[in-house]
Amino acid sequence: MKELGDFTDIDDRQLVVDAVTLAEHENTVTAQKLAHLAEIDRRGLALTLNASSITRWWARGTRVTDGNAARQLDHDHWLGAWPIVHRALFDADIHHAHTVAIHNGLDAVMAADALSQERQTEVVADLLHVARTGTTHTIGRRASTLALAAARDAHARAEKARAAAEEARAAAEQARRTAEQQARRTAGSDDESDPEPDPTPPPPAPDPLPLPTPPVPPSENAALNRLSIHPLPNGRHRLDGDLDTLTTDTLRAALDPHCAPVPGPHGERDPRPPAQRTADALATLLDRHVRGGHKPTFAGTIDLAALTRRNPADTGRDSSDTAGTDTGPTDTGPNDTGPNDTGPNDTGPNDTGPAHTAPGHDHSEGDRSEDDRLLSSHSATPPGRVPPAFTTPPTDTDTDTGTGDWPFQLAWTGPVSHALALLVTCDAHIDPIVVDGAGVPLAMGRTVRTVTADQRTAVTVRDRCCILCGRPPQWCQVHHLIHWAHGGPTDLDNLALLCGECHRHVHQHGWEIVLGDDRHPRIIPPASTDPTRPATETYHRQRRRDAA
Repeated sequence: MKELGDFTDIDDRQLVVDAVTLAEHENTVTAQKLAHLAEIDRRGLALTLNASSITRWWARGTRVTDGNAARQLDHDHWLGAWPIVHRALFDADIHHAHTVAIHNGLDAVMAADALSQERQTEVVADLLHVARTGTTHTIGRRASTLALAAARDAHARAEKARAAAEEARAAAEQARRTAEQQARRTAGSDDESDPEPDPTPPPPAPDPLPLPTPPVPPSENAALNRLSIHPLPNGRHRLDGDLDTLTTDTLRAALDPHCAPVPGPHGERDPRPPAQRTADALATLLDRHVRGGHKPTFAGTIDLAALTRRNPADTGRDSSDTAGTDTGPTDTGPNDTGPNDTGPNDTGPNDTGPAHTAPGHDHSEGDRSEDDRLLSSHSATPPGRVPPAFTTPPTDTDTDTGTGDWPFQLAWTGPVSHALALLVTCDAHIDPIVVDGAGVPLAMGRTVRTVTADQRTAVTVRDRCCILCGRPPQWCQVHHLIHWAHGGPTDLDNLALLCGECHRHVHQHGWEIVLGDDRHPRIIPPASTDPTRPATETYHRQRRRDAA
């Protein structure tokens, strides 16, 4: 047994082979460790080990936090529920970080829609296929696409249920009116000597029931956003955040112009690493904001044909006749001059969210036999042979984001939903590029679909503040009552002030804003909030009426 770092009598090729073999053994041993830990927990050996729980025993023995140990144990049980992923780790086809990314990806899709066991199996198989040739970041991108598709399908089902409920209410109301008319005709034909009315009363109209709000994909749910600033002992501060897609893309688009390397006076290279350039860009951005700077523009691609479809369920199903629009510059993708592209965590168990129970997991003997099979059936790579994974040239999947033909993309954060695409184009700078069915540009033009300065002033004079919550106009965006993608013009009568939070709320939760006869907006809540859906005045006009 050689000492650590003793490479005497080892030629170059054997050194490489040893490193590859150790990498394979690392994955195999990790799979064995996870199987053992899950079995220890299944057998309930905490008291035998003189610990309050297996989580506490593992945390104490490995000197990690209880939360870290709990996440490891949760992931162990998840692998027990998905032996196909556990087997891939044991066979060294994937790394432990890939299994964590697949676990997180399935959770993201499940949060967007309640999937059947069969559909969950398909999602796991899809993500595992990506993991065999891609990185954890690639798995995350693919999971985002699947989550968006699941949310789209859930939205389509909710809309179908909403339409059926409306038809049922209309039919019941019609039946009630018919019964009332019949009762009046019967009463009118009766003789005065026999005024007895029909004892059968008309059926009452059913009470409108609120319908469930379609789920918002986790990547676009602003309610999950968190940003913390932690002081450090040396007087500096650390930022720690968890942001939705749109907020992240806005931040990175704003930072990108200030992240480029700046050569020295004599042409020498910028000595700052990318992380430092990003921090300097944030300082520049904040300084310009304090002094009054310009808002960034979004960069990405929006499929015009898919955007203008009324039914979100049709989005992404047919891309043969598309008209893509490129919002902002086309060459602002992530690179070494932009903000750091951290992606999903590549090491260790999942560090976000509370522990949860894997779907379909139980403590049956089938799990134990699978673990035993994993521990006994692996055969090591023969010495002197480099496995194909280290010799085969990389494929397209290594750099593919896994987004396929999804029609809505932001340059920094990848695929977004139809609803978020509408939100972005509601008040964004857009450069349209018309493409044919093969994606070849046919014609390019430039148009600005944001309001002019005079229009914004006029909207501010009329609405005074956010029409929903009353935030000041400096915090507001201009919303199209009838979206531009649906034929709405950028005219004063089709515009309203909404703060960023209310703007997202309107687009994601079914609120409607219409123009009243007095040319002031009216707000109509979704049926899930108020089944009667009354049209109410804007925040400023309600306050003014109350003051009077």
